[in-house]
Amino acid sequence: MTQGVTKGKGTRRTSEAVASELLDAALIEFSLHGFEACSTRAIAQRAGWHQPQINYHFGSKEELWRAAVDHLFAGLEDEVRDLEEFVGEPVEAFRASLVHFVQFSARRPELHRIMGVEATVDGPRLAWIVERHAARLYERVAQGWIAVRNFGSGADLRPGEVWQLVIGLGARPFANAPEIHRVTGSTPRVDDQLSLLKRLLCI
Repeated sequence: MTQGVTKGKGTRRTSEAVASELLDAALIEFSLHGFEACSTRAIAQRAGWHQPQINYHFGSKEELWRAAVDHLFAGLEDEVRDLEEFVGEPVEAFRASLVHFVQFSARRPELHRIMGVEATVDGPRLAWIVERHAARLYERVAQGWIAVRNFGSGADLRPGEVWQLVIGLGARPFANAPEIHRVTGSTPRVDDQLSLLKRLLCI
């Protein structure tokens, strides 16, 4: 039987709900401040819980960080995986994957903010992300692009170059939206980024 805990003025939460609220708060804090500068106290406060709840549900700050990153990538991979069941033609499939990726990046800019922080140092957390998630995502993009090229479509680009375009134009603008708005006066839009990607990729 799932145990409940009390929050605020007598509000009850299941153990799973508490963990989910802590994960959501952790994603925001880690994306804003990075792992080193982020405190578990701040995460618990943002979630409306006390710091010992983090120890109870996740054991440590490191395990909470890993659970938060797993949670984000799981959402992205579920969307892309669902497409494989009903989209067959390579160009159509790649376009559909792009749409889902860019939409997800716009909804959850925390993913690429966290990636941006960790990518600055070739350390153990970056190695963990790449081995557990990013390499598999890249492989999916590479296979999709190779299928597009074998179909006789798409720009003359290598998979690695396509990856850079997809991340640079389909994800980073949403992670850096405040900077882009201050510099250009505009806010990145999903439709605009998709249109630009499709033009550059010739699909």
